[in-house]
Amino acid sequence: ACAAFASSGGTVCRSVAEAAAGCTLLFVVVFTAAQAREVLFGDDGAAAALAPGATVSNHATTSPAQAQELEAECGERRLLFLDSPVTGGKAGADAGSLTIISSGSAAARNAAAKAYEAMSPRGKVVHCGDKAGAASTVKMANQMLVGVHAVAAAEALTLARAGGAVRFAPASSDAGTLPLIALALELLYRTRKSCTMSSHQGQATAAFSSSGCH
Repeated sequence: ACAAFASSGGTVCRSVAEAAAGCTLLFVVVFTAAQAREVLFGDDGAAAALAPGATVSNHATTSPAQAQELEAECGERRLLFLDSPVTGGKAGADAGSLTIISSGSAAARNAAAKAYEAMSPRGKVVHCGDKAGAASTVKMANQMLVGVHAVAAAEALTLARAGGAVRFAPASSDAGTLPLIALALELLYRTRKSCTMSSHQGQATAAFSSSGCH
């Protein structure tokens, strides 16, 4: 991974602190809050090496409380913080089409705006308030919707099988009939796409108006 990064023009560093030294904007792209904390505040962590007043953009999926704790700890060090989980998976990352769900101060948002455009030129940034935790709440809601749709598709498949349907013919295909599992996959694709489109149109986030989503 480091070799590929270097071949694309990146600079490989020996530690997080070396990578963060003097930077005014830091992206933390890890899986968990514990990993984000280690990157920022562990041995040779980034927080102590950043330029004064720098902005930390955390893209890990965390609980709202964990995002607020990271924001508070950054604030103690006079660093700005953005709670910015992403959705779209590896395919979205490869295509530059991730949706960035973000909350934080106006100053932090302004500091990261151009970098977000470069990070996901075919994606979208959804602003969800001026405090950490709001974006993580919306990401949680998004994951709940994905899970609900997956369960609903499984229930629909079970109902279809109970009614004697074992194969189906796609409306726009000349491939003949397909196993019923293919219908389940099609349902999952369509419901996930519908959920994503609704979020982009602001429909799915309307319930979070108290967090300032728009």
